[in-house]
Amino acid sequence: MSDLAEKIRNSRRLEITVGKMKFFGRRATTAEYYKMLRQQAEDVEVVKMLVDGWENVQESDLFEGSSDKKIPFDKEIFCEAIEDLPKIWKPIVEKIVESTSEHMKKKEEDEKNLKAGSKQAS
Repeated sequence: MSDLAEKIRNSRRLEITVGKMKFFGRRATTAEYYKMLRQQAEDVEVVKMLVDGWENVQESDLFEGSSDKKIPFDKEIFCEAIEDLPKIWKPIVEKIVESTSEHMKKKEEDEKNLKAGSKQAS
């Protein structure tokens, strides 16, 4: 893996705090963003696709009647549990959407500035 590819991936990274828990993931790429719009992706599906880690999550955060034991991140456990936890996935998806929207706005502004600069140079 090249250093530049790693830098690009790292530029998309997000850390999202929900209560005492931290979730790690990334914003959607531009291609993913447009694909999700076309397919009208559901919020929970977006979260399941883009979250890849957590800290300070206990069994009791995931389902009632379980222990307070902290558990390591596991994608299967996350995807299974998150379906029943809108109090967790809603703030996560809000942060993902916010980050992706900011990225898209910046790209649009950069394109406008580039076009405006090329017209002035003519």
